[in-house]
Amino acid sequence: MENKIRYLEMIQKVISKNRHYSFVTKLFSIVMLLAFSYFGNMTLRLFNATSDANSWVYVLGGLLIFTTCSCLDAYFNQQAKLFKRKFDLARAKQEDEIDFDMNLGSEVRDKSNSYARCLFASSVTLFYGLSVVAFLFFICLMLFN
Repeated sequence: MENKIRYLEMIQKVISKNRHYSFVTKLFSIVMLLAFSYFGNMTLRLFNATSDANSWVYVLGGLLIFTTCSCLDAYFNQQAKLFKRKFDLARAKQEDEIDFDMNLGSEVRDKSNSYARCLFASSVTLFYGLSVVAFLFFICLMLFN
């Protein structure tokens, strides 16, 4: 029973580490966009720029940050789901079947934990969707103020 408990603890640590990375990715995206918006605003005011072509660089840069962070967040969510499936399979094993294998084989992969499904999961789409709307709102305020 000791081997099974240690194996399950190993898998659980990987799951919580991936969840932590997902949280840090969300936090990083917000911090980067706040910094990006602040320095973009300072640059626009410094050069007395209004809604010309240079100001759209900030919008595209912000959307690139959101896209990159949401893809990375979906990857961490997918890895957490795969290891949760591995945890469920390991929980059902007998003590003598425990081999401490951490590879994600075909037995844990199915359509419910595909990358596309994780990319469009509610935790990713709600957070980044609302963040994009808020970012575009503040950029519009900044440009047309």
